[in-house]
Amino acid sequence: MRVRCSYCRRYLDKKDAITLGIQRFCSEEHYLQYRGDIKSKSASKSAEKSKVPDEVRAAVVQRDLGRCRFPNCGETHGVEAHHIKYRSEGGGHEVDNLISLCRDHHVIVHSDKKVYQKMCFEIIGVDHGS
Repeated sequence: MRVRCSYCRRYLDKKDAITLGIQRFCSEEHYLQYRGDIKSKSASKSAEKSKVPDEVRAAVVQRDLGRCRFPNCGETHGVEAHHIKYRSEGGGHEVDNLISLCRDHHVIVHSDKKVYQKMCFEIIGVDHGS
């Protein structure tokens, strides 16, 4: 099972995570930064850069009717904006590159990009160019 670091939001195997209560972290440094014991300018810039602007998130939620778009789901709780083309691969915060997914399906989609990326583009009706 994969989980997200509560600080940097990176996915990692649950067995590799530092778990403190309900929070999980990929490193002790991230745990300390999350608590505010260590200040990191680069981490805060990176987190701000990766945050989907509120107006774009609102447009995605409106388009998706506030529901998880994974086939046969429709969950309304814990819905997150997923970058279909990952930020690390040059994907941006455009509405046509985002899809609403519940937390469980967000983890599943990140588990195998080759399987799910094309499906996500097809769900939102965008020609992904591949």
